[in-house]
Amino acid sequence: MRASRLFCHLLIRLTFACSSGVAENAPTSDTHVSQAEAGGFCDAFAVMQQKCLRCHGNPTANGAPFRLDSYEATQVRSRDGSELRSERMREVIESAYMPPLKLRVDPAVEPLTCEERRTLLAWLDDGAPPPPAGDPRCESATPALQACDGANP
Repeated sequence: MRASRLFCHLLIRLTFACSSGVAENAPTSDTHVSQAEAGGFCDAFAVMQQKCLRCHGNPTANGAPFRLDSYEATQVRSRDGSELRSERMREVIESAYMPPLKLRVDPAVEPLTCEERRTLLAWLDDGAPPPPAGDPRCESATPALQACDGANP
């Protein structure tokens, strides 16, 4: 199990290597949708927009092998059908494989903060539920990050 987690962290680092720190695509709205209503996807998607879509957008860039620019993109099965992309995301985030901090791009890749990591893992650990009905891009959500207690980022 330890090796699996390490592999997952490594894969997530690659998946999320393409962080730009640019908030131009982040969802904005005056209407708040709670974490429970959003099922966590809107919170996770806000992190993905900030840290993943630089490479895993449309089109992909910097060697990213797939897109993560929608809920549907996170639900694609591997070529052999053994796992969902969201399951793989969990592995690479846990192992800190993504984002790949050694990737040479400008601006440089930024690591996930503890709060960003926890937000993504909370959604993934919950089974990667879909966004609120009728709001696949989370336009009516005000994303919130999970808090870190300092014990286990």
